Amino acid sequence: AKLYPILLLVPIAILAIRTARYRAAIWCAVATAAAWLAVNLPIAAGYYPGWREFYSFSADRDAEASTFWFIGRYLAKTGIGNGYPPGWSPPGVAVAAVLLLALAGVAAAGLLAPVRPRLAQLAFLAVLAFLLTTKVWSPQYSLWLVPLIALARPRWRITLLWQFSEIVAWVMTLLWLLGFDPNGHGIDYSWLMFALIIRDCFLFVLAGLVIYEMWHPEVDVVRASGLDDPGGGPFDDAPDVWRQWLIERAERRYAAVHAAPDLTVGGHTANGPP
Repeated sequence: AKLYPILLLVPIAILAIRTARYRAAIWCAVATAAAWLAVNLPIAAGYYPGWREFYSFSADRDAEASTFWFIGRYLAKTGIGNGYPPGWSPPGVAVAAVLLLALAGVAAAGLLAPVRPRLAQLAFLAVLAFLLTTKVWSPQYSLWLVPLIALARPRWRITLLWQFSEIVAWVMTLLWLLGFDPNGHGIDYSWLMFALIIRDCFLFVLAGLVIYEMWHPEVDVVRASGLDDPGGGPFDDAPDVWRQWLIERAERRYAAVHAAPDLTVGGHTANGPP
């Protein structure tokens, strides 16, 4: 019952803009709200304190060890090899602002791509943007990305390396938690941090490859096989209205500039304003 699927509305909105097929996107948003309300309203009405606890706890809880917020705080305040960093909850406004900036970057990539991206490509980038900016990244959250990367980029080599890094990060997490044992059988957080950074580097590489294939659809396995967007629903084989509008707008501006009358100033002739 996690809220992360709401992030899929971001790529749907981007593709609605590119194809001018807004009705399907609006219906999807309405259905999302209706489904959430149908599940949550009865529980909130009958057990409001318990229902609210998840949201209040999520807002107040400290940053988890697997997030960049925790890593940054550790490097700034504790230092490598200096023990366990104290708990810290980053300001909610800051977390929300960074997330919005990351999603804005996904939207920019989706709107500026020379060819309309596939839904799975944008969905992977949107969910990854959330995970890289959130203050809570539990190990199981990485499972959200598995079906999305399989649809966005069905190539296995880098994906398997990323999955191996997830396994290493999980084992290192358990060893770090074991460090709380009085006998000290665990590891220092700095070792876990290195494993997490390597994991995140693989994810950045995957994101870069997905964006590259958005700009170069000829190397996209799905589109190279002759398909357009088999997971895109109403956006599959849809015209790229947004791209056409950008081209026509650029042509109009170019024509307006070069059709401007010459201006004569001080006996010299110059073209119109640039």
